[in-house]
This record gives sequence, C-alpha cells and structure tokens, in this order.
Amino acid sequence: MNEREHEPELERRIAVRTAELIRSNEKLRQEAAEREALVAQLRLQEERMRFMAQHDALTGLPNRYSMQERLALALEMSKRNRKKVAVMLVDLDDFKSANDTRGHAAGDQVLIAIASRLRSSVRGSDTVARIGGDEFVVIAGDLDRGDGAAMIAEKIADMVQLPIPVGGGGPWKINCSIGISVYPDDAQSPVDLLAQADRAMYLAKAVKDKRFAYYAEI
Repeated sequence: MNEREHEPELERRIAVRTAELIRSNEKLRQEAAEREALVAQLRLQEERMRFMAQHDALTGLPNRYSMQERLALALEMSKRNRKKVAVMLVDLDDFKSANDTRGHAAGDQVLIAIASRLRSSVRGSDTVARIGGDEFVVIAGDLDRGDGAAMIAEKIADMVQLPIPVGGGGPWKINCSIGISVYPDDAQSPVDLLAQADRAMYLAKAVKDKRFAYYAEI
C-alpha cells in the first residue's frame, strides 16, 4: 500500500483522536466548573456561618461576642487617637408586657423595629448590638468629650418612644432606660465599662422621667 493509500486511514485516526481530545477537554472544563461552583458554595456557607456566629438571629445586629470584639477595637483606636468612647446600655422598659399581652410574635416585631431605629439613631462608625432579650449596646467612639454621648442617647430615646406597629391590637409604645460609661474616664477595660453602663442604666430606670444616666452620676 503506497503513501497515498495510507492517507485516508491516517486522517481517520487523526479525526478520532481529535474528537477524543475535544471530549476529554470538555469533560475537564465541566469538572473544573463543578469544582469552582462547589468551592463558591462552600465559601458562601462559611460566610453565612461566620455571620450567624457573630450576629443576633432575630435582628441581624452584632451579638454579645461580636460586640466585645468591636469594643476592644474601639478602645484601642481611642487610645491611639486620644479620643473617648461611650458605652451605652439600652434597656427597654416594660418590654415583658408586650410579650404577655400581644404574644411572642408581637414581641419579636417590637425588637426588630427597635433594632432598626437604633441603627438609624447613631453614626455610621458606631456599633449597635443586641446582647440579651431586650438589652442593646451602643458603642460610640471617636468622641472629643464624654458628654458628647448625651446627644446620641437623646436621639435613641426619642426614636424608641415612637409608636411601633404591632399586629393584634394596634401600635405599641415603649420607653427605654440608657446607662452610659466613658473610656478612659470611668474605666479602662471592656468588662468594667459594660458593668458601669449597666449600673448607670439602673439609675436611669430608678429616677422618674430620667431617660439616661452617666456612671459618673452614681
């Protein structure tokens, strides 16, 4: 068989191998795309798990763990910049009655509404966190004066007092008591600042018509 007679067979083998190579490459591309999709899905799941670990499930606010990290960072930045940090503990007055008279679903609506109002009452650089049932913490950093937190506390109290639409009985009106401690005036550590804000909050709650109190007033 001469060379010319070999050409059709050679072309056939080349065509077969080319087709096999194309199929193999396509399979590799599909496997690579599947791996990339799986990696992206795993990354998204990790981000969701990280978010859930650091945020309150109901309100989406940072939880106690995340708040403590943010407070430590705020104190470090304050130390470097020679500024003050205000720690405000916001406690809803008579929140239990919302659950008792309207049910837990209504109570959840109140908490979600309050969380949104707190976020809108502070600066973009401040932190709003939910640390318990009806307790929230606001971290206001980069203050020149400790009494600069009073304006934020007044706005928070005003926003909280606005009637909240709640199913099964019309709008619900609630008040809050706010305790404020200031770094570095009152304490140096996150734990002490939170404890002092808690004490100041009870002072605000004990005095009629007093919406907020500083630890320094105790």
